[in-house]
Amino acid sequence: MSSNLVSTEQRLVNLLGSAAPYNDKGIEWCRHTPEKVGEMHAEFQAEQLVLAKEISASRLGDALLSAIESGAAARDWAGEYVVLAEQALGVRRHGP
Repeated sequence: MSSNLVSTEQRLVNLLGSAAPYNDKGIEWCRHTPEKVGEMHAEFQAEQLVLAKEISASRLGDALLSAIESGAAARDWAGEYVVLAEQALGVRRHGP
């Protein structure tokens, strides 16, 4: 596996790990308007889609790929998809 792929996988896991706390409590802490929340979800999903395209669908698995494509992973508040990504890719989240 190339170091570039590892970096891409790490970036995806970290991004999924950032979406969950934002959706859980961050929206309220940041006092984002519904419009800003929509923008944040769109940004999370757009970046997730770019990273997912760089990683093979077979590595991501159907459930994770479907969640990214549908936007569910961008709206996740429980951390379900970061756990799924960590398991599928064998990469642990870095950062808060």
